[in-house]
Amino acid sequence: MKQASKRILSILASAAVSVCAVPQAFPAALTGTALTVSAEEAAPDFEYTVNEDSKGVTVGKYNGTETAVKIPEKFDGLPVTAIGSWAFFGRDDITSVTLPKTVKSIGSSAFNGCTGLTAIKLPAALTEIYSGAFIGCTG
Repeated sequence: MKQASKRILSILASAAVSVCAVPQAFPAALTGTALTVSAEEAAPDFEYTVNEDSKGVTVGKYNGTETAVKIPEKFDGLPVTAIGSWAFFGRDDITSVTLPKTVKSIGSSAFNGCTGLTAIKLPAALTEIYSGAFIGCTG
């Protein structure tokens, strides 16, 4: 019985490793790792990802200390076209945000919990604001 248990555990462990492993040839667009740019490589206060169409970027997170945030129009030559879900989550220190004219969408809960936010400049190109984008913004 012990040998059968060991054999079953060995099979399960092998299956788990093969399911979790990502092959080298796996497209970067599906793994997301090659498309994520750290704050050090971009503007020091922002993290972003290149969109699937490679024609723009989505701001994924704000790491800065400024309370009046002005998001740049471009990162590495690509226009900022979206603010991602949860990008400013819980940042109660932020009082205002200026979005570039290239932003077309704001993701769900993007500014969730930004209780200090009292002003945001929205661009004319903005066509989508997902649910809960400004939930908990009491300012």
